[in-house]
Amino acid sequence: MNYILEVGAALRGCLAVLLGRRDAVEHFNLTLHGLVGSLIAIVIGNALLAVTPSPHVEGQPDIFLTPSQAVVVNFGVTAISIAVIYYYLMVVGRKSHFVPFIVVYNWGSFFNSVILIGIDLAAITTLLAPAFVAILTIYFFIRAARIVIGLPPMLVAGMIIAQLASGFVTLMIIMSFLPRVEGVVPI
Repeated sequence: MNYILEVGAALRGCLAVLLGRRDAVEHFNLTLHGLVGSLIAIVIGNALLAVTPSPHVEGQPDIFLTPSQAVVVNFGVTAISIAVIYYYLMVVGRKSHFVPFIVVYNWGSFFNSVILIGIDLAAITTLLAPAFVAILTIYFFIRAARIVIGLPPMLVAGMIIAQLASGFVTLMIIMSFLPRVEGVVPI
């Protein structure tokens, strides 16, 4: 499959996940090739997001992290999140759903990055836009867990809480080791 076609199919799949359609997984390439393609997408998305200039928000510093620090943080949090998903699925007896879920997860993260890049490039300075994207992202992952893995609501909640908690802890650990850069205000 041509990679551009795979991106288009993944976009249709992500929209189907958001709409709660049970056939959403049919749009994704769930093979090993599809997993690699989704990993390429998430690498590209995280790297582009890290180097995209953010608009100035009144009363806030211009830069929180250097691009290289943002890449380290993004990849660290993503890697730990994927590890937590694997462990969680192993604990709940759904390890066989790991690759399909990670394919959908990666494409969802890629399109999340694209939306955030669009917000930055459009110079939208309200904090409501990133908050809306964060809520949309959590909604997407809840839907994906229900559709792709077939988890009941309480197990989905457990997985989302485990991801958020591990992401926060990972963020704090990575940030504590990053060197301070002159003119850059830490988060």
